[in-house]
Order: sequence, then C-alpha cells, then structure tokens
Amino acid sequence: MRINHNIQALNAYRQLSQNQITVSKHLERLSSGMRINKASDDAAGLAISEKMRSQIRGLNAAERNTLDGVSLIQTAEGALDSVHKMLQRMRELAVQAANGTYAEIDRDAIQQEVNQLLSEINRVGNTTEFNTRKLLNGDMEAAPVTQFLGNQMEDLSDINDIADIYFNIEVEGERNTNMVSVNVPFPLDDVGDPRGFQSYAELAGAVEKAINESLARNGADNEVKVLLQGELSGNPRLMIINDMNARDGKVFRIYNKLGVGATEALGLYGAQESKIKPETSAQLYGGVVKNYKVEVIEDEDTNEYYANIPHLKVGEKYVIDEVEILVVEGIPDPDPDDIEGMLEDGKAIIYQAVHGAQVSSLLDAINDNDDITTDYSSATIDGTIINFGTDEPTISIIPDDKISLQGTLSLFIDGEEISLDFSNSKLIAKDDLAGVIETKINSSLKGSQNVSVTMDNDRLIFTSGLTGSRSELTVLENSTSDLLETLGLTANMRAIGTAPRVAEVSSFAIPANGFNINSDNSQLQVVIDGEPVTAVIKEGAYNSQEDYQRLARELEDSINKATTKAADVRVSYDGVRFTISSSLNGSGSELRILTGSAGDASTVLGFAVQNMGKWDTGSNHDAAVNLQLGANEGQTMGLSIGDTRSFALGLTVLGQAEGYSTVNNVTDGVSQITKEKALDFTDFENAAKAITRIDRAINTISIERSKLGAMQNRLEYTVNNLKVFTENLTASESRIRDADMALEMTNLTKNNIINQAATAMLAQANQLPQGILQLLQ
Repeated sequence: MRINHNIQALNAYRQLSQNQITVSKHLERLSSGMRINKASDDAAGLAISEKMRSQIRGLNAAERNTLDGVSLIQTAEGALDSVHKMLQRMRELAVQAANGTYAEIDRDAIQQEVNQLLSEINRVGNTTEFNTRKLLNGDMEAAPVTQFLGNQMEDLSDINDIADIYFNIEVEGERNTNMVSVNVPFPLDDVGDPRGFQSYAELAGAVEKAINESLARNGADNEVKVLLQGELSGNPRLMIINDMNARDGKVFRIYNKLGVGATEALGLYGAQESKIKPETSAQLYGGVVKNYKVEVIEDEDTNEYYANIPHLKVGEKYVIDEVEILVVEGIPDPDPDDIEGMLEDGKAIIYQAVHGAQVSSLLDAINDNDDITTDYSSATIDGTIINFGTDEPTISIIPDDKISLQGTLSLFIDGEEISLDFSNSKLIAKDDLAGVIETKINSSLKGSQNVSVTMDNDRLIFTSGLTGSRSELTVLENSTSDLLETLGLTANMRAIGTAPRVAEVSSFAIPANGFNINSDNSQLQVVIDGEPVTAVIKEGAYNSQEDYQRLARELEDSINKATTKAADVRVSYDGVRFTISSSLNGSGSELRILTGSAGDASTVLGFAVQNMGKWDTGSNHDAAVNLQLGANEGQTMGLSIGDTRSFALGLTVLGQAEGYSTVNNVTDGVSQITKEKALDFTDFENAAKAITRIDRAINTISIERSKLGAMQNRLEYTVNNLKVFTENLTASESRIRDADMALEMTNLTKNNIINQAATAMLAQANQLPQGILQLLQ
C-alpha cells in the first residue's frame, strides 16, 4: 500500500474528466442542434459543409436574381404589348389611307393620329424602366464582338520551317499609324531549346499570347482571343475575336497584306475587318481651314491694282512692301514724342484703327512712310478698297492666322435644317473660329441639344449633341462655296452617329489621287444581317471630296434597294474614309464585306488591301445584361432587348426620305419638340408602302416578344431547378452538420450514468489511503 500516490484515484479522476468532456459535447450539440460547432468537432466535415453553405446561399441569391430577371422581362414584354397594339392600329390606318376615296382633309386627320401613335411609341421606348435601367431605348442591346476569320493556314511543317513568325497589327490608329509587329515565338522543349509547334491548337494559343503581349506593350487595354476553326475538315483557320473592342470602339486591325512576315502562312490576309463602336455622336471632320490672305487684284483694262484691306485689331500689323504698320488705339494724329519706344526696328508707323477711318489712316501712313519706297501718293480709297494705281504692292497681315467668314453656311443637324449668315463678319482669329461657329449654331437650333465645334490641327470638328443613329450632321448644297472652301468643308459632307453596339465597317484612308471605277471593280459584296447583297457603283473617276460624298450617297441607296432587311444601312464619308453601318442593334446586327468575287470593289474603296484572298469579316454579340443564375462564376444567362422606338423600327426618319413626311411631326414622347418625320399617310401611294414598313415593325416587335417569352419560360424552369438544387444540397449539408437529437440524447444518458459511476468510484478511491491507519493501530 502506498501513501504518496493514489493510482486508483488518479485513474478514476481521468475517466471522470474525459466523461465530463464528452457530456459537454453532447450538451453543446443538443443545445445548438449542430453536430459540428467548431473545427475540432470534424475538420473535414466542417470544410465540406462550409462549401455547401456557400453554394446554398449562392443558390438562394441566384433564385432571387432569376425572379428579378422574370420581373424585368415582364416589364419589358408588357410595354411591348402596348407597342404591338399601336402598330396594329397604325396598320389599320395605313390600309384605310391607301384607299383612294378619302379626301385630303381625311388623310390629314389620319396623319395626326399616326403622328401621336409614333410619339407614344417613342415615349414607351424612352421611359420603360426596371430599377431605373431603361429597357427599350437600345441600352439593353447586345454588344457586338469584332471577329476575323482568316484563310486556310499552310501545313504545320511549313510554318515550323519559318525562321521568324511575325505579322503586323494596328492599335488605336489608321493605316501605317501605330503599326505594331507581333512576333510569335516557338515553344521550348524540356531542355529549353526552341521546337516546332506540335498542333494548330498550340499555334493558336501562341498567336493569342503574342497579340495580347504586343497590345499591352503599346498601351492598349483590350485583349483578344484566338480560336482554331475548321481543323477537323482539313481547313484550319484562325479566328481572332476582339471582345473589348465592341464596347469602347477601339481600333484594332490586322494589317493583312501578303508578303509581310508570316501573314500568308497564318492565313491572315484579305479584307478589312468590321469595326464595332458603342453609341456615339455624329462627328464631321473638315479639311484644313484656309487662312485669310490679302489679295491684290489687277484691273486688266486700267492695269491698276486693288486690295480689300480688312479691319485689324489693336496690336496687329499690316505688312506693305515688307514695312510693318502697327495698329494702336486712340492716336488720331500721333506725335513723334508720343510714339517713341513703340517703333519696331524703325519700321513701324503708328496710326489709329477706328472703324471706317481705318483705311484712310492706313493710306496716310503708307504715303507718309519713307521706308515704303514705292510711291503710292496717288492711291485712293473706296470703303475698304484701296486703289494703289499702276504699282503692284505686296500686302500681308500679322498674325497671319486670320479667317474671313463671308457667306452662308447651311447645315442639317439632328433632323433640323439651319442657315448661318456670316455676311457681316469681320476677320476672326483662328483660335476663336470654333467658338464663334459653335455659338452661332446653338443659337440657331430650336432643340435643346448642344453641338460642339472644336479645332484640331487646323481642322474643324463638328460633334452632334445627340447620340446614336438619330445623330446626323450634313453640309447642305445651298452653302456659299467660298465659305465652304475657307472652312475646309464640301457640300453634302455627312456624318452619322452609331447606335449602341451596331455593326460598322470602316475603310482605309482613300488615296490622295483618288481612284477609277470600271467594269472590273464596280460591285461591292456586303452581307447585311445575314443577307448577302451586291451594291453596284457607277463607273467613272473619283478624285475629289464632292465625288466621294456623291459615291457614299449612291452606295447607300444601292445597298438599301438591294436588301430586304429593315437595316437602313448608312454610308458616309468623313473626309478621310468610307464607313458603312447597319442601324439594327444587338444579335440581329451583322455587317460583312465579302472579297474576291468578279468585279469586286472592296480594294479600290479601301475595305480590303491589295493581293487579298477571300476573307469574311463581321460581328457576333455579347449580351447587354447578364443574369447570375448560379452560385459560381460563369453561371450566367445573357439578356438583350432591342431598340423599339419609332426610328429604330423604320417608322420615322430624321432627314428627307421617300415615303415619309417632309416636316418634323413626331416627338420623343417626353418633350413637345418634334424631331422626326413620320410615315406619310397623306398620299395613298405612300400609305400603301407604309403597310409593308409597319409589317416589318410588327415582325420586329413579335420577334422581341417571342424572345422575351421564351426567356421567361426558361427562367421559370430555372427557378424550379434552383429550388430542387437548393433542397438537395441543404439535405446533404444537414447530414454532415446537423446533430441527430435522438442519438445525442441516448449518448448523453449513457454518459450521465457513467459520470455518476465515475464520481462514486473516485470517492471510493479517495478512501483507500484510510486503510493505512488500520495498520498503525
């Protein structure tokens, strides 16, 4: 028997302590209802259950997202239902107006109702919102993605034999501007030595990486993806997708000319790609502004020389026969003592420049100046015209950046025609020119939109106050030709804004010497919204701004007559290049230039480079809104809704067009300003044509509603699936984490009994040392 260590008591105490810990766990589980309350309860189970919890909460959020999507679709579809009803009423009116029995006053009454219906369609499109997000004005359009599908690549063995695989791209610039070389390195083997590509897929990945690295090095923030197409059919081709280009309108081009590096081997040659822009305002770029020059004219009958002397401001100078004459204020008869120190190199003569007295003062200064060696004493004046006699002077002004605006500038801006009168204008400093014209334009416009006029590299840039395809700027023919020449503009110059995310193709810059169209290059093959059409171009020489503007109008008419689509294709020339754009938005918007056919004009018009092969360029589309329908990244569904306002449906126009009213009679639905021209119902022939246009609009709305209905049905099934998924995943998580209450109670009862027994045994063990006292008695 030992007195210092009571082993039996220690054993009983250990068993009691362990049992109390077990009882505590059972109590914790019973009180929380959870089997796992902390990581030590079940480390692996905790990790698994936390993942499941994330999924469950994500699925619950996705279910709410889906229901929000259903609500959004219901809101849009309900608004489109009212548009459908208005279109059906318009069609009924068109059929009625097409009957020849109605008088003019009857058709006017019909036209009034049509105007109101179109304005209401605009109001619905401009005001239908879900959570402040507009649904039917084009903001919900799908975003196009620029894509290039190249020609067939050479055999992989031949590509591997190329010493240096490279091709050129352009970033943020025009042809030969910001040209970047893309070098595609060969992959490395296990020991770090270059080896050949083992598959076209590996080559495509290397091309993608090389392009994106080149873009990053040159400050571009867009990326591309390179996909392999046609390998199974024995026609391997590279598809290059520039998905960020669609939203920010950045220029990205493959400079696809044969003979440049590995361009031919990789199949990257052919026509220009399509360039996709976001919604933009119309911008009209003028040529170089012409500075004012004092022109000396000789009268052939009298051999006398005349010059129209402009009024200059204080501080400016005339230069006559290389003698400077400074303009100052308030010195009618200058005293030599008063002007001492104001002379420049002894050549300046100071005189007063005050309105009509200016020319007379200048004439006195000329005659009194000994530095002017030619005798002009017989010179006479008539208004601002000086007759210098039979001696020819040389005249200039300092500074020489003055602009003389004389005449009328007529513009068509966003559906409104204005005429600016500059007949009484004086010389304007070049730095002030843009501001003067901008102020005059905006004061002449009736609408609230503000036009911006800026100067860049001595070229005027006019920017519309509107955005999208409603935005238009045109220089009208009744403008004064001399004034247009001064401003670097030409009659019929036109610029059109792009609708949100529509397909657009821009040409390279047109060469300075122009081009000729003949039977070998008089056709342009265009695919518009899936339909291939052939536009015929008139033969002849094109070598001036007027020729290019006329060609743009004729090409636009030819394309629209050839297509059965309601695309309302626009063709413009901005002073540098041609641009073709479709006015349709979203997934229906597609524009491609086809090359290589007989009579192809794509090269001469700048839509393709020389020595091209067949190359199809176009756009696909990303959704404008992504609904997060799952708990993880990438589990989304795209949602797009087209622009359903009157202009987008082809029921109104901004300018003059056959079959439409000649005056603005349709508002945007939220103001009283008429900005658009409705279908014309006052003529029975136009009313008959309107039936077809309205049928197209009805079909467009039907397609949108059908698409929305199908998506709503899908989302309702998605909700059901999410509920089942959540239920099953919750059951799985419960099995891992929840406590089995019956089992825990059973174990708690057992452990309570053991706890009581252990307590009793500890008491007995503590009494064992008492036996030693019996030995001591």
